[in-house]
Amino acid sequence: MFLKAFREKKERKNSAHSLYETIILQSRKPYFYQDYQVPDTVDGRFEVLIFHVFLVIERIKKEDKEKGYALNQELFDLVFRDMDQNLRQIGIGDVTVPKHIKKMAKAFYGRSVAYLDGLRGLKDNNDPQKLYDAFDRNIFAKVKNVDKTSLEFFKDYLQMQKEYLEKKDYAEIEKGVISFKQYP
Repeated sequence: MFLKAFREKKERKNSAHSLYETIILQSRKPYFYQDYQVPDTVDGRFEVLIFHVFLVIERIKKEDKEKGYALNQELFDLVFRDMDQNLRQIGIGDVTVPKHIKKMAKAFYGRSVAYLDGLRGLKDNNDPQKLYDAFDRNIFAKVKNVDKTSLEFFKDYLQMQKEYLEKKDYAEIEKGVISFKQYP
């Protein structure tokens, strides 16, 4: 029994690592930064990264509650351990790193709520305004005069990826195998 639990935890860690690698690769696609006004900064890259983490976590939530919860927690923990390491590498002091991580985790949860609320508004009323507002407050927080094209891109991209991920076989996701629909 103990060995089985240990093996499952190790498999979950490996799966989360593989999922995270795919998320990182997708979030680094140049078109976000070159074509759609996302600042190519630490903050801009963080926003696009957690946007994709949100998509994967929401997909996993649709499956087996216990296993899905454990995999989501493993992925979440991995993301923020990596953030911790990255903050230290860019010179943030050891004393203040935990405060930054707490703020980043809070930001992730806030954005998740905002994106879900925006998706509900889109589904229920065909009104994208809540999503546009969420993108404007978060992804484009430091951008003056965000183009409607950029807002529409993220709305369409969010819907496209959400639908694409929902069609993915959970058994594969559980093994750490995931992909995003390629754009364009």
